[in-house]
Order: sequence, then C-alpha cells, then structure tokens
Amino acid sequence: MFSGEFANALKKCSRIYLSVGRSLKHLIQQPGSVLAKDASPPPPPIVRLPVPVQRPTVEAATQAFGQIHNFIFADQPGWQLVQNESSSSKKANNNNTKKPSAKRQDGGDGVVDAVQKVVSPEEDEFYTDLHKAAEEGQADKIIELLDAGFNPALSDVRGRKPYQLAQTKNARDAFRTWRGAHEEDDDLCFSWEDSLIPEGITDDTLAAKQAKEKEKQAKKRARQKAKKAEEKAKAEAEKKKEEEAEAKKKAAHPSQKCDNCGNVLPKKPFYAASFAYCSTECVREHKRKLQLARFS
Repeated sequence: MFSGEFANALKKCSRIYLSVGRSLKHLIQQPGSVLAKDASPPPPPIVRLPVPVQRPTVEAATQAFGQIHNFIFADQPGWQLVQNESSSSKKANNNNTKKPSAKRQDGGDGVVDAVQKVVSPEEDEFYTDLHKAAEEGQADKIIELLDAGFNPALSDVRGRKPYQLAQTKNARDAFRTWRGAHEEDDDLCFSWEDSLIPEGITDDTLAAKQAKEKEKQAKKRARQKAKKAEEKAKAEAEKKKEEEAEAKKKAAHPSQKCDNCGNVLPKKPFYAASFAYCSTECVREHKRKLQLARFS
C-alpha cells in the first residue's frame, strides 16, 4: 500500500491531511506502509482534514485541496494576531504627536469588531452546518457532521462556536460524547480548548455520574426515613402524653361515675375543672347547679 511514485510523493510532503474513519485509519498506517509510525524515515505529520468531504472521489479531493490553499496557518490564534496588530497600530499612533487621530465611529481600538455586525445565518459564510445542527438541537446530525470532519472550533461571524449554540441537553451531550470518544486522537486539526466543549462523556464519566446519582438518591432516602422516624416518635410522645393526662383524670374519679347524673362514665368522658361527666348536657346542667349553689 502507498508504493511506487505515490510513496515517494508522500515522503516529500511536510504535512498530510487525511479524512478517514477511525475504523479504517489502521489500514493507512499498517506496518510496511510509508505512513506507518515505525517507518524509516519517519512519515510526515498526519492531521485530520479541516474541511468536510462527503465522498472519497478525485473531485472531492481536488475541492478540499483548493480550500486548504485558502487557509492561513499560524502558531497563535487569530484573535491574538489581530490583538498584536492592534497594539502595534496604537503604539504607532501614540508616537505620532503631530497629527491628532480622529475618533473612530465604531468605538474600536484600531480593529473593526465584526462580531458586532448583525447578519442572518444565510448571509454568514462562517455559519456551518454544524452551527445549524447545534442550534436546532439535532444530536444525531451533530455526531454525523463531526465524524465527517466538521471543525467544532470554527466561529461564525459573531464569534460563536457550534457548542455555544446548543440549547438542548441532548445537543450538548452529543458534543461531549464525541469528545469523549476522540479525546486522545492525535490527528485533530483543532484544540478542545478552542472548541469550548467541556469534559468529554465516556463510560467512566457515565459510571461516575450514575454512582454519584445513586449516592444522592440513597442520601435522600435516608433523610426521608429519618424524618419519618422523627415524626413517628413525636406522634408517639404526644399520644403517650395524652394517655398519661387521661389516666391522671381517671385517677381523680375512681368511682367512674358522672358528677351530675351518677351514670357510669363512657370511655372518653367530658372533664371540666375537677369534675367528670357522661355528656355535654351534664356539663351544662352541673354548671348551672354550681352557680345556683354559689349565689343561694
């Protein structure tokens, strides 16, 4: 594989852009190939193709080749280059004291901020299908586009990354799941920090999350059980207190007879002061008797 003139051409490359699935990548770097990791001389750096390729055809490869030639590769992020250029421009203006600089209408510091320009997605050439899938919450489409080579670190004209447009949990989890599956890939054309995608979701993180949720539920059940036990103990204490008060009242009337009519008291007699009655009528009647006896 990769022999003859093709192999010689590959050896002369300074960098190779590759668009291939993970399941087929080992065929490209199998032992004996000029791209094998243990090949001598060592093969050129292999990185993921930063543009999507739908089909492995000559036309698609030619189009991708033309797109790559329009890219500018820098050792530092573009915003730092712009910032450095802006700082140099400001220093130059400060050193020139003869001609006062006019005030900019855009309120900038030497660089027009394109992020503030309001454009529709149709007018934004940097608004990719990945941005659209994230904004619409299409989790399956997000995985499909990332597998196809779409760069999650590219910003639209407003400076928004695809992950920042994901409004649903499923869409955000799709980005994190894809990161978890490709965390250790060494052929990515972007950095995870630039993509703003948080920690990837893997089997280990899922297991840790499930264990944490299980522990949380166990603590919740323990709190509910303790609260129920506390309420039960409180109810039993109140019941015991009522029974003791009832026993004390009964002890004050050993005959268990109504103080008004003399009938046997019911299971739950009526008490007023130190008297016991069999009914509310006896309570009122005995009260009148006591009042008459008091004023007679």
